[in-house]
Amino acid sequence: MSAVKVLPIAVAMGDGIGPEIMKSCLKIFDAVKVPLSFTPIEMGKDYYLKGFSTGMTPDAQKTVETSGILYKGPMETPKGTGVKSINVTARKVWSTFANKRVFETFPGVDTVFARAGIPIDLTIFRENIEDT
Repeated sequence: MSAVKVLPIAVAMGDGIGPEIMKSCLKIFDAVKVPLSFTPIEMGKDYYLKGFSTGMTPDAQKTVETSGILYKGPMETPKGTGVKSINVTARKVWSTFANKRVFETFPGVDTVFARAGIPIDLTIFRENIEDT
């Protein structure tokens, strides 16, 4: 049997409620032994306000590009500065042209669809960067 490969990923805790959400999510990943190693990065409103126009430090950008994966909490858009959101900027920096959203029925989860006997198996692709 081969060993499970641990995948390194960049983690941005986010702004506002982001750190609270992310701490809980990372705790869940740890509890179920998801084979990931987390590298914290400096990204968010505070870094934009410190003068990083992309909302992240160059080291943060390099870490994301090296791992190829960014797991991030909600990011706040600085108000009154006339800039695009940190999220839109990140999408443009890495040309993440689409989001994939998967919706599925889970056995044992009570929903209006489950009660009606309607299984859900839907994938939506959302365009991210047009007109940005």
